[in-house]
Amino acid sequence: MVFLPWHGSPRKLSQLCLVPIAAETLALTDAIDTGMFLALFYSEMACGRAKPEIIPLECITNNQSLFENLHSTNLVCEKQLMTDISGIKELLQSKQVESVGWSPTKTQPADCLTKKGASSLPLLQMIEEEVWSF
Repeated sequence: MVFLPWHGSPRKLSQLCLVPIAAETLALTDAIDTGMFLALFYSEMACGRAKPEIIPLECITNNQSLFENLHSTNLVCEKQLMTDISGIKELLQSKQVESVGWSPTKTQPADCLTKKGASSLPLLQMIEEEVWSF
């Protein structure tokens, strides 16, 4: 199972985002793309052929607005954001992405990878226990 506890910031992405949900959506899209590539690559190494479905892709975001938009029928107002969110919804419906969960910011294990001074204990615990709950 591949877990992608990921959240980006607008200044680290290749595109400038004016609203936080746009940056989070772009980061999630990038994480999904990377996860799908790694699942394909690993399946080719392990099975000798491309079978990415053997590794379910589960993503986690700490942006509640993004999570709610992915699990509702309401549309966002920005056209590019609407397209990106629709693309992620299609991946969820087709089961290319198993799920997108939400984690409160204070329990986000990836904070130590992106924020100076953030504790690495949640990430170490997750790796040691091989369990993630959201």
